[in-house]
Order: sequence, then C-alpha cells, then structure tokens
Amino acid sequence: MLIRVFRVTDKFSNAGLKFAVWLAGGLLEQVTYLKESIASLLEALWAAITALSGGLVKSTQRLSKEASDKAAKVYQVTDERRRAMAQRAAMIAARAEPGPPVHAQETVVEDPLMTQNRMLSAFTVLLMVALIAILLWATGRDGDNGNSGFAGALPQNTANATLDRLPSPNPSTTPAPVVFANWQGTLVFSVRDAGQEDLFVLQRGDVSPRRITNDPADDRDPAWSPD
Repeated sequence: MLIRVFRVTDKFSNAGLKFAVWLAGGLLEQVTYLKESIASLLEALWAAITALSGGLVKSTQRLSKEASDKAAKVYQVTDERRRAMAQRAAMIAARAEPGPPVHAQETVVEDPLMTQNRMLSAFTVLLMVALIAILLWATGRDGDNGNSGFAGALPQNTANATLDRLPSPNPSTTPAPVVFANWQGTLVFSVRDAGQEDLFVLQRGDVSPRRITNDPADDRDPAWSPD
C-alpha cells in the first residue's frame, strides 16, 4: 500500500515538476518576446524622433533661406529706389543751380497725365467758345421771317399794354371757340384780369390776343396737347 502511494506521489511530483518547467519556459519565452518588442518599439520611436528632427532642421533651413532671399530682394529694391531718388534729386539740383551749359543731351519724358489734362483743358475752352458763339448768334439774330411771322424780338415789359388790349370779361357771354387753322407759332397764356384768371391765345399774324375762357374760377397753366 505504501509502495502504491509512493508511486502515485512520485508520478504527481514528476507531473508537477514537468508542468513547472513548462510554465517557466513559456514565461521566459514571453519575457524574451516582450523584451524584443520593447526594443523594436524604442528603435522605431528613436527613428521617428530622428526623422522629425531632421525634417524640422530642413524646414528651418528652407524658411531661413527664403527669408534671406526676400530680405535680399527688399534690400535690392530699396537700394535701387534710393539710387533713383538720389539721381533725381541731383538732376533737380543741377537744373535749379545756374552753371555752364551741359553739352550732353538729356531726354525729357513728359508725364502722360499732364498731356491728357492739357488736351482736356483745350477741349473745354473750345467747347465754351462754341457755346458762347451759339448764344450770341441765337440772341443777336433778328428772327426767321419766313417761318415765324414775327419781326424783331419780343418786348421786355408789355404787361400793361397787353392788359389794355385784352377783351374784358363778360360773365353773361361765353367766348366763341377758337379754331386754329395753323397752330404753329401760336402762344397760349393766362392773365389775371378783373379778379379772375383766364386763358388767352395770340396767333401768328394777330394784333391782339383772344380770350378762350371766361369762368369765375381761375384758369392757369395752359399746355398744348401732343396732337
């Protein structure tokens, strides 16, 4: 009985020892794998840091180069402007100061804006002269006798003379309608007479105007119809 118990115990001991050896080997294998993984991760991280730092260095160098190029261009433009301004100031000073005649031929370029302003000024003067000539011709001519039928200019103050020749209003009578055989050259106007304002017409060839309204209400602001 003891021998059987010893054998069973020996078998379990061998099995437990083998299990422990297997477990220790697997653990060591996992530790080795983890160690290799951590080493690979550190190497990748170092490579990334190195590449990033290299890219930053290159970007910094490129930006510094672009900045230096722009600064050089700005300095060049500023230097050219300074030289041009100094040359222009020297030319102005040479022209202002009396000195010996300069034999070298200088080319003077006129500003296009000044030429354009001079042309516009000349055109404006010509236009004003033409308008004044037209006004003088229109106000100084005696009139077109063949078309208008009027000789000479209209009187400047004929209010009293016209009122003297206007037919007096008569409330009991209605003015006869005026028939215009030729309405061209006919004037229509309103006159206030005897406390009321009526319309009168003066046709070409007539000596005195004719009343066309006779109403107690005021008639004013006459206008010809289009037809």
